[in-house]
Amino acid sequence: MIQLFKFFIVGGVLTLLEWLGFYVLVYYFNIHYIFASLVMFIIISFVGVFIYKKIIFLQSNHCLSQEIFRTYIINIFGITLNVFFLFLMVDWLDMGAMESKVIASCITAFYGYFMRKVWIYG
Repeated sequence: MIQLFKFFIVGGVLTLLEWLGFYVLVYYFNIHYIFASLVMFIIISFVGVFIYKKIIFLQSNHCLSQEIFRTYIINIFGITLNVFFLFLMVDWLDMGAMESKVIASCITAFYGYFMRKVWIYG
């Protein structure tokens, strides 16, 4: 339970940074919300690999390159879910991009934790 708590604290900080970058790209640079989401995904995923390993999941049965590979596979499915929910809420439900990003991120956070726990650090 402590590990889950730590995951959501660290993940929350990373998510806030992702949202900040997303907001800046969409509202200050007029970047399309899907592209902005993908850019921030790449940046935060890279940073997250090392932070999660150092703080949350201290031991793994895999070498670092295998952890990075598996993390990106998990994250690719995660961003796919995130973008799907984002598209659904913005284009179909006519919600704002930022509100939709927050909701989509919250939905996919649980997927990210459990997949890391089982497939990388389990």
